[in-house]
Amino acid sequence: MSVFVSAVTVFFTGLFQYISWTNEVRLREATDVAAKAMSASEKIAAAINQRRYATLTLIDPLRELVLENSNELARRDAMAELASLGATTGSPPAASPGQHSPGQHSKLAAYEEERGKDRFDAYYERLTEWNEKVGQFATDLDYALDRPIFVLAYGAAPGGHEGINDYYNALEKIDCLSSLPKELEKKGLDSRRLKLRLAGIHYCFMQLNGLLGAKKYGMNGLSWDDPFHDKLKERLNYIDHMGNELRCYALHRVDYYNSLKAKAIISPGSIWTRLFGGQKERAEEQFEKAAAYCDSELKRAAARARTVASAR
Repeated sequence: MSVFVSAVTVFFTGLFQYISWTNEVRLREATDVAAKAMSASEKIAAAINQRRYATLTLIDPLRELVLENSNELARRDAMAELASLGATTGSPPAASPGQHSPGQHSKLAAYEEERGKDRFDAYYERLTEWNEKVGQFATDLDYALDRPIFVLAYGAAPGGHEGINDYYNALEKIDCLSSLPKELEKKGLDSRRLKLRLAGIHYCFMQLNGLLGAKKYGMNGLSWDDPFHDKLKERLNYIDHMGNELRCYALHRVDYYNSLKAKAIISPGSIWTRLFGGQKERAEEQFEKAAAYCDSELKRAAARARTVASAR
């Protein structure tokens, strides 16, 4: 009898030690997943915001530069025309109105010029930093935020190991003034993959940078009218909106990963969930809940539905 009791004692002691060790390992893994997801979310949100802000503060100085160059070219053309007229008539050309010597430059004008230079430097510094790091940001999103939930929902990680620039052709000609999820779906891309949302934001930043460069270097003419200025600001606002949606989805996914820490502990409920597919259902449910909170079009549609229902 004592041998039996000893054997039972050894068995249960070993079982409890195994459960304790398993709980510790699972909890550590779940905590690590949530921590990496939060870190990736913060870094990417900060990078998008810095790139957006640098672009915002560049637009007005760049406009002033283009207009100044345009005015200078017009002044030179006028002077050349006056000079040729003076050569014909024998009279000296009149002084150009508004022409100032360097000594007449005001301190305010010098300050504005220096500030404009700082804005240019800041923009290209952020642009360089973004281009150097956006590939790593995409990888971080893929491994820290996308893969864990897709594995739980579908048993496999989404896609392969494509780099951010591998999606350029797939994203070509997307409308950056439209809903990013809709544009991704039109191209056959899964908008639930946050990596692909970042690829869309990167593409729209590139498109906006192309418009800025065209004006800076005089392509498509030197005119910079109010409609073009408003168009740039509108595009930047849409990119800001895309970034906010990406951050919203990322934070909801972080919350989901944090919730898995409690479920990592072995219990009757966690065993039932693992055996009967509860993990898959909860992962798929998270996709729907995040969309309901973060997708602007879905929120507007829900608001319209509530309005119609209350009016009945």
